[in-house]
Amino acid sequence: MPPGTRHPAHPDKLVPASTAARADWPAVFDAFERISGPEARDLARDYWLTPTPERRIAYREKCHPLCYTPPQRDAQVTARVACPTLVMAGDRDPITPIAFSETIVAHLPTTLTRFERFTDCGHGIVNDAPQRHFAVLRDFMLS
Repeated sequence: MPPGTRHPAHPDKLVPASTAARADWPAVFDAFERISGPEARDLARDYWLTPTPERRIAYREKCHPLCYTPPQRDAQVTARVACPTLVMAGDRDPITPIAFSETIVAHLPTTLTRFERFTDCGHGIVNDAPQRHFAVLRDFMLS
């Protein structure tokens, strides 16, 4: 359980970036297939569900590079966050698809939450769009 949920009044601000409220493997595998086809889907599925050293090598070689280029309420997800929260995510992220961040946002207080979608960015928004990433982060931290 993340600290923002365990101790909702403790942090002054939160910045979840490229994260998920829970693992949704079918959505992850669908994202890999959408980005790069059935082979990527199969490699990701095999690695994440039944990892072996050989599968890790294949995943790192073929799938890992792919990571860097109104949601329904989920009863399994609860958030008692009581501080301003900035959620940032890339819309081309296959490991934590944008829907994961949208789920987080849907469960946070709207008056405390800011959601920043990074277009054409993968899992590493800080690498894919560093200027915008730091501008958004700076603005949030200073607000």
